[in-house]
Amino acid sequence: MSLDQGAIVPPDFNFVFTEVSRFAFTVADAGATVTVGAPEPVLTFPNPCTLVSTMIPMGSDLLVKLQDKNGTRLVRIRDAR
Repeated sequence: MSLDQGAIVPPDFNFVFTEVSRFAFTVADAGATVTVGAPEPVLTFPNPCTLVSTMIPMGSDLLVKLQDKNGTRLVRIRDAR
């Protein structure tokens, strides 16, 4: 699972994206128990102007659509495991 994370920043208290993190799941007891691993940052934003508008899973990889002052682009994050 991937999650777009951020923070609420004063003085305007707007939400600012800070990173995209991947979480590993471990399933046990025929699906009765699911354990969520620690977040693993896979994309960190250099400034608060970056916006993630779309995240699409591609097998074990992740396709991310980014928007900032330089325009819109697609970034493929490969699973290195």
